[in-house]
Amino acid sequence: IGSEPENLFILDGAFSVGIEEKNLILVLPGNPVGEFGFLFGPRLREKSMELQFSFKSENKGRRYPSFAACLGGVRGFRVRLNPASRKMILYYEDEHLEEVPFTWKSKKWYNMRIQAVRLPTKQSMYKIKLWQASQNEPLGWHFTYRAEIEFESGKCAVWGYPYSGLSICFDNLNILAR
Repeated sequence: IGSEPENLFILDGAFSVGIEEKNLILVLPGNPVGEFGFLFGPRLREKSMELQFSFKSENKGRRYPSFAACLGGVRGFRVRLNPASRKMILYYEDEHLEEVPFTWKSKKWYNMRIQAVRLPTKQSMYKIKLWQASQNEPLGWHFTYRAEIEFESGKCAVWGYPYSGLSICFDNLNILAR
């Protein structure tokens, strides 16, 4: 507790192991404010994959945190939740691909699932789900995006943007491959 986990490759930020209700969690402090992330998991090649994780933070007045996750390395497909604009956005190499509305609630744990499915036609299918951890997982996906880009597997990345000046917590980091 209080130290950096050994199995993460910290890109930037002072991530450390914390505890909440007898549960070990990963904590990113709210100060300094910036963009902080880490890589984790195996470098999988030529496989479809899914990233699952939980996160929690809170807003302070009109300042909101933001969260993002990436499949296929730091320049791969990235999903970003922007609570201030009430949107969930899909990017590829900084190119805006798709967005959907999403209303985030402060001080609540959320679960996220992101699937990247390799298609036989050098295309990919991306599916994203996000829901409050206290609720049942929704049956459908928030959005599905078919890309004319072949998914190149790689490590997963997760980012926290503590723009509210308050800490961001992560838990239940899982990678599934097919």
